[in-house]
Amino acid sequence: MKEAYAWLQNRLLGRFFEGSDGATRFEYAPEASMPISLSLPLDCSWQADAPGAFLDGLLPDNDSEREAMRLWFGAASADPLDLLVATDATGGLCFTSVPEPGEIASQAREFAREKDIAIKVYRLGRGWTTWQSDDRRSRFALAGSQGKFALERFDDRWTWPNAKHPSTHIVKPPHERFCGTPLVEDATMHLAAACGLDVARSFVRSFGEDQAYVVERFDREVCADGQVLRIHVEDFTQALGVSRHAKYSVTAADAFALLKGLPNGRSLVREWAKQLVFNTLVGNCDAHGKNYSLFLRPDGSVDLCPLYDALCTRVWQETGDLLAMPINSKKRASELSLSDWAAEAAASGICEDDLVGAVEAIAAQIATHAPAVLAEYPDWTREAMNAPPSPAHVHRSKYLTFLILRQY
Repeated sequence: MKEAYAWLQNRLLGRFFEGSDGATRFEYAPEASMPISLSLPLDCSWQADAPGAFLDGLLPDNDSEREAMRLWFGAASADPLDLLVATDATGGLCFTSVPEPGEIASQAREFAREKDIAIKVYRLGRGWTTWQSDDRRSRFALAGSQGKFALERFDDRWTWPNAKHPSTHIVKPPHERFCGTPLVEDATMHLAAACGLDVARSFVRSFGEDQAYVVERFDREVCADGQVLRIHVEDFTQALGVSRHAKYSVTAADAFALLKGLPNGRSLVREWAKQLVFNTLVGNCDAHGKNYSLFLRPDGSVDLCPLYDALCTRVWQETGDLLAMPINSKKRASELSLSDWAAEAAASGICEDDLVGAVEAIAAQIATHAPAVLAEYPDWTREAMNAPPSPAHVHRSKYLTFLILRQY
């Protein structure tokens, strides 16, 4: 029987295992005092498919990358129960195949040569599918579909991560189809910070001849002695107990309902409304259910994670302009008015002022800060992010301010 024991900072929280029907099941350890997921409450009142959806959400979307992980790790299968064992995963959990942490304790730290990192950036930026490093002591798991990899920053050097030595950064090479993604994502994130949002810290760095977008992990804490602690988080799809395949099905109403049900729901709603509004106004049309996350604290409290994966996708016409999370059933940001946001608030059962007020405030912040932020980037980045989304919808107003000029 396949099984994976889940640990949080050396404390056993529970066991995932394969049931007689082949589905993934879960049971908490007697000493567990906090939930692994909002979809897996301590009273065990969860949907039957929630354990499998949670584990599945820790791995890449692409089955080909999962198979590459299986071969590289020497795992028995590409099932999450096999792939996640002794692997550096998103959030606070580590997994072992036995109820003892020995598989993790014996892992060594391996320093990464700058040349090898450059090769990885080069290959992923040109369509290679394997995210793992060439060192078999490296074991990490990242969700999503875009090629990327994890590194640990230790003693002013990069190392390849594993379960014992957590990564501190995620590196996104340039996309093979969409030119300039590192600069555009960095610009979008810095614009969000200028608008007052809490964002993951990021920068653009050259590895060899290629630029890559590098983001500091907010699910890691570097202590004064250099030790890296994992901080437990989960994305909205995991919290809702839905499959990675349904990440584009998570609606704004679903997210607001999730947040409203928590003890600090009103403050969470207000904070997440800012993230939703910014992504919508800036043209991040790919902001789906896995691009928002929550901290699950040891005392049982829940906080919103910083904004991450904010990318003005409208820079590339090939990506289309349909929002991953429609507002009032409208799928294009250029079609939205304040009345649509008010209708979304009503449909989601939240205070209209929380959502409409966020739209007015962030629209004004974008108009104020976009010129100075984008001035720090190459001309083509500024011009692309300021391009109108469609002549049919907006004629003379700049993209990052067209909603303000047109409606707000």
